[in-house]
Amino acid sequence: MCGIFGIISKTSVIRQQFCQLAERNQQRGNLAFGYFTAKVCADSDQTTSNVFRYPHAFDQNLLTEEKIQISLGHILAPTAGKLKSVAEIHPFKTRDGYLAHNGLLLNYKQFASWRINSDLEVDSQVIIGGVQYYLKEGLDVSAAIKKTVEHFEGQQACWYWHKPTQCLYLWRVMAPIYVSQNSTTFYFSSTPHNTLTDSLLKEGTIYQFNLASFTLKKTTDFSFYSPYQL
Repeated sequence: MCGIFGIISKTSVIRQQFCQLAERNQQRGNLAFGYFTAKVCADSDQTTSNVFRYPHAFDQNLLTEEKIQISLGHILAPTAGKLKSVAEIHPFKTRDGYLAHNGLLLNYKQFASWRINSDLEVDSQVIIGGVQYYLKEGLDVSAAIKKTVEHFEGQQACWYWHKPTQCLYLWRVMAPIYVSQNSTTFYFSSTPHNTLTDSLLKEGTIYQFNLASFTLKKTTDFSFYSPYQL
């Protein structure tokens, strides 16, 4: 399984803390890694962002040294057991957002029209492709995510960064996402960051982290199937 993780800071992401999250998630797969970064411009509410993708095991020496407030990562363990191209490395991008996915969708081939790259046989791309489709149809972000993920069978734990609103969205089915927060920093990870403070997000719920208010809140629930659901 892959691993997703990230840090959002009111001041600046501590590089070593992000590195520690990545190292904890290496046990879930370590064939490649990628991450998204953003920094808030001092004289406006806008952010500037970058994406980095590396077709090999995680290497802390490749992490950016710049001052950033948002750093969202992904450790890749391809289902096929090998990496065919850099294009397979998360996060995936559409006009309105970036997405990384941990899990395995069983029915993704039914949604070929949502593929963002016709040359890729990667299940994760249809998630962000579906979200973008429903955003284009006029749905708000939570509704677009809900409408998309209710089509899928299998495991999913995702982060989605919505560029127009500068908000992070998290949701999961079967695959874990743990979160913790203090007065200056928000963390999430597929592998627990701190067993004393981490909380496991509820399955079938979409959460939004708002950078301006620095709060994580539930936006909506979605229906799903899990053989482990009580």
